[in-house]
Amino acid sequence: MPVVALHGTADRTVPYGEGADPGITVSGPNAALPGARDNIARWASSASCDPTPVEEQIGADIVHWRFEDCDPGVGVELYTVEGTQYAVPKDFDTVAMWFNRDVFARAGVEEPTGDWTWQEFQDAGVAISEATTLTDPTANSIPPTLGGGNIDIRHLGVGSTFYLPVNADGALFYVGDPHMAMGDGEVSLTAMEGSLRGTFRLTVCKPGSGDAPSVAYRYPFGETKDAWIPIGLSDPDGSVDGQSSDLNVAMRRAVVNALDFLQHDQGIDRAVAYAYLSAAANFVVSQVVDRTTGVHGVVRKADFR
Repeated sequence: MPVVALHGTADRTVPYGEGADPGITVSGPNAALPGARDNIARWASSASCDPTPVEEQIGADIVHWRFEDCDPGVGVELYTVEGTQYAVPKDFDTVAMWFNRDVFARAGVEEPTGDWTWQEFQDAGVAISEATTLTDPTANSIPPTLGGGNIDIRHLGVGSTFYLPVNADGALFYVGDPHMAMGDGEVSLTAMEGSLRGTFRLTVCKPGSGDAPSVAYRYPFGETKDAWIPIGLSDPDGSVDGQSSDLNVAMRRAVVNALDFLQHDQGIDRAVAYAYLSAAANFVVSQVVDRTTGVHGVVRKADFR
C-alpha cells in the first residue's frame, strides 16, 4: 500500500519531531505522538524499504523524502513544508493517483499523466471496465451484488470476516460507506455515517483449500467469532436487466445458502439443517434502501460445538 505523508515544521497540533522549527511545542494528548520523520521511517521499515531516503528540494520551502527498494507495489514518501502548520501550501497540487499499469495496458488505455482532466479519468474507467457508458448498469455502485457493494450488514465490524467470490484476474479491493452505528434494515437510507480509517487483511482462499465456506466461492458470506452469516440478495447482479427489491427472493436465497453451508461444510443432513434453521437461527432484513434488498441469517457457532 502506498503511504504519502505531508507535514509542516511549525506544526503546533501534531509534532514534527527532529527538524521542527525552534520554539515550536505541541501540548495535550498529541504531544506523545511520534514525530513525522520517525513515523514515516516506521512505515518504510514495515515495507522493507531502504532506511535511508532520497532527499530532494522540490520548492523554495518543500523537501521531499522518497524511500526506495520497498516491497512490490509499495511506496513511502514524506513531504515537509518548512515554516508552516499541518497544511497544504498555496498552489501545491494535492491530487495523486495510484494505478495498475498492467490493467491499463490490457485495456489498451494510455497511462494517466499529471495534467489529466476529470473527464479523462472517467473515460479511462469506462474503457477499462466492461461498462460501455458512465451510466452502464454494471458500473452502478449503489446496489449490493455478488462482488460486494452495499451489503450493509451491521455484524460486519471489527474482527469480522467477509468472504467474496473473485471473478476477474487482477481484481482490486475498494471499501467505503462506513457506519458509526447501523440497525438491521437501515430503513431511512442513511445510518450514523462516519469518516473512518480501517485496517483490512486480504486473503486469497483457493477452492478446495477449506479456507472459506464453500458457499463463499459463488456468493457473499459473513463470519464473526460467534456466528456464521449466510446472505441473500433480491437481485444479485445489481442494476443489470432491471432491478428487483423482492424481500421474499432475498429470504429464500439466504435460507438456501445457509442450508448449503450446513450440509456441505458442517456435514448436517439437509432436512435436519432445515429444521434447525427454523428453530434456532435468526434471519433478519439487512437493508431495504439500496434498490437490491438483502436478508442475512445468524447461525450461532455455539450450537455446533
